[in-house]
Amino acid sequence: MKHIMKFFPFLTLTALLVAPLASLQAVDTALTLVVEGRPRAAIVLADNPSAAAESGASLFAAQIERISGARLPVVKERDLRDVKTSDGFVHATIKGGTPEVFVFIGESSLTKQLGATPDGLGAGGILLRTFDNGLVLLGPDDKTPSDPNGTRYAVTTFLEDALGFRIALCKNEIAINLSVLQFAKFELSPCIER
Repeated sequence: MKHIMKFFPFLTLTALLVAPLASLQAVDTALTLVVEGRPRAAIVLADNPSAAAESGASLFAAQIERISGARLPVVKERDLRDVKTSDGFVHATIKGGTPEVFVFIGESSLTKQLGATPDGLGAGGILLRTFDNGLVLLGPDDKTPSDPNGTRYAVTTFLEDALGFRIALCKNEIAINLSVLQFAKFELSPCIER
């Protein structure tokens, strides 16, 4: 039994990284976050992010680094230079270069320009949306004081459902190193009971 349990975490992690859940439907092409241990994306927060957005960005960056070895830069909107948005495409530079992909965590002025807002989301509600060269992960946060963690929920949902990553507490750390970390573009398709 001890021998089987020794290999179980590896088998589970392998299966989870390979099979995204059905609640996210693939659209068009993939977005690449990391290649050969080098970041291709930047995480962008509002200039005054909610606590859930800050926590979500920290979690996202840490988990991507854990599974790929690459630390994605985390910047605020004010740190972006030469910002242009057009038909779902964002172009901007940050100190150190021009990211290919932007990961917007939490509501911001750029997410609003992209048509992604938490309007209509209740407590626990989340919005996950890809666009041409990026991803938006947000929730209503401080707009729902009874449950101000929507953006963090959006981050964990993305990590679990799109990347198949699970956060588990275990005695031994499992080392993973993926040379390419990418995901298919998608739209969140929530299940609605009728």
